[in-house]
Amino acid sequence: MTPEQRSHPHLELGREEPVTERRPPSGFPRVKPPDDPEAHGGLLEDRLRIAREAASEDLGGYDDRRLIKISLNQKISPEDVARASGHIQIVSQEDGELVLAFATEAQLEEFEARLSSLATGGNVTHRRLLYALQDFDRWTPEDRTGFA
Repeated sequence: MTPEQRSHPHLELGREEPVTERRPPSGFPRVKPPDDPEAHGGLLEDRLRIAREAASEDLGGYDDRRLIKISLNQKISPEDVARASGHIQIVSQEDGELVLAFATEAQLEEFEARLSSLATGGNVTHRRLLYALQDFDRWTPEDRTGFA
């Protein structure tokens, strides 16, 4: 025992353990592929077409972008979705739903082409994002109004 410890026996000094923070995993999260990717792509392609037609009938406001609501079957960060989708902006996020804003019709067509490639079994970039998609819908006027 050191002289300091003998004079203050009530003080116990423990050794501090260094805390090493874990880095978040890089890259896109693991997403389980569906049993039939082509059927999944075909179903999503049909749902996007229906949502796109319904969104075209909506009355426009000050924002001319096409707003499409997507449902996800797994939790994915909006930053990963935006990065994988190109120039698409995330407008809203609630629970397992994201609202995507397509600035131009060409962006929406490019996204639809990716779903079409998945439905035909082609090579698709960001395949795991497409596997995580569950449904498409239009962003209704009721979704735009809040409690305030």
